[in-house]
Amino acid sequence: AFMAGPMADIFITEDERFITRFASQLREFAGVKVFASPDEAYVPRVRAALPDVVVMPSRGKEEGWSWRLDDGLSMSSNSAIPALNLIDLLGASPIYVLGLDCRMGGPTISNYHSAYPADWAVGSGQLDSFRSDFEHWAAVHLRANKREVVNVVNPACESAITCWPKISFAEFAQRLTTAADGV
Repeated sequence: AFMAGPMADIFITEDERFITRFASQLREFAGVKVFASPDEAYVPRVRAALPDVVVMPSRGKEEGWSWRLDDGLSMSSNSAIPALNLIDLLGASPIYVLGLDCRMGGPTISNYHSAYPADWAVGSGQLDSFRSDFEHWAAVHLRANKREVVNVVNPACESAITCWPKISFAEFAQRLTTAADGV
């Protein structure tokens, strides 16, 4: 997403491999770079690869959804969970999610793009786990906090997520244009 959206304010991941692999591109990203650290052991490698990264501790589901930045960010096996937790804490609404397809098949082999190494891709069981985290973890808390979440449907791979209303990418682009025009 940071490659397609270089104007974004924040990049976040909980995957140390991602930061070390894409460090040169991330250094060029002008927004805030956040590492939601699932374990302190990753921090030295992340800081060596990306010195200006903001490290935020992660908290497991057993600790609950984070209600304060000081508590760290909720974690999952998908970096979108701490991202959703962070933008919830920052009060964002509406929240547009793009690329949370959580399914295999369709016109593409999976919902992974060409920049991902093949050995990082997960199977349908893990994608079902991601979907469950979005629908039964993030959506519940975002709804409780009265956040509007809209799933922008990837035209190449229909989303399996059913907890948020879906709009086309064309409608999303129109909303952005309208908002930019102050309408």
